[in-house]
Amino acid sequence: NAHDASKPLFLYLAYQAVHAPAQVPSSYSDRYNASIPDEKRRIFAGMLSCMDEGLGNVTQALKDQHLDDNLIIVFTTDNGGPILGG
Repeated sequence: NAHDASKPLFLYLAYQAVHAPAQVPSSYSDRYNASIPDEKRRIFAGMLSCMDEGLGNVTQALKDQHLDDNLIIVFTTDNGGPILGG
């Protein structure tokens, strides 16, 4: 809230999700109980939903401060890696 919207802003946010350890609050994974039978995949989907919510919170905060008129968002991930954890 303290940033002067008339000045440029660089924001670097390094999420460690979706990543090991495969853990998420049950409020995120439970919503997939009916559609994803495999527990590991439900946890993975919940982790992704949690990250999505966090990114939504960041973009909403930028909008609330009127910092979204001249905005570039770059979203990148690593190469994926093995899926042993979920």
